Amino acid sequence: RSFKRLFTWLHEEGHIAANPSRRIKVPKVPRDEPKAYHMEDLQKLLNTTAGNDLASLRNRAIILFLADTGCRVAGCAGLKLTDLDMTDRLAKVTEKGSKTRRVPFSQPTCNALKAWLAVRPSGTPWVWTGVERSGGRVLSAEGIRQMLRRLGRKAGITGPINPHSFRHGFAREYLLSGG
Repeated sequence: RSFKRLFTWLHEEGHIAANPSRRIKVPKVPRDEPKAYHMEDLQKLLNTTAGNDLASLRNRAIILFLADTGCRVAGCAGLKLTDLDMTDRLAKVTEKGSKTRRVPFSQPTCNALKAWLAVRPSGTPWVWTGVERSGGRVLSAEGIRQMLRRLGRKAGITGPINPHSFRHGFAREYLLSGG
């Protein structure tokens, strides 16, 4: 690639009469597989949230929501109570570039959301709030990243567990399910 670009530049600038690299085919660079979570790792994460305390209920709902919708972490963090339609199991997420879309979620995610919403600190329009020392302030995208990192260490997960790995995992499962 470098030589082709160099000879193209030399030819364009008039330093050489013909471009000898014109006929050279550049090999395709193999693409890495997306860094999606493994299903066993997702189960380990969910096992770390098996309790009924505030943090476990919230974390389980966040993990299921990310895995079920494939939304970006900012879309998840910015979710408001008015964005949830629990009857039709739809959420309105606003993501990159202020683009809004409706995403469906499954009954298990709906159940986890209902369990969290029943006990979450009130007084804020945001779905995700802090549970300790935060006084119920909104949980940021970075807070979700840190929570996943902490739970991943606790579960002994060595593979990728970050919000974006949930997008890749969602896409993989969607395709494997015939989507």
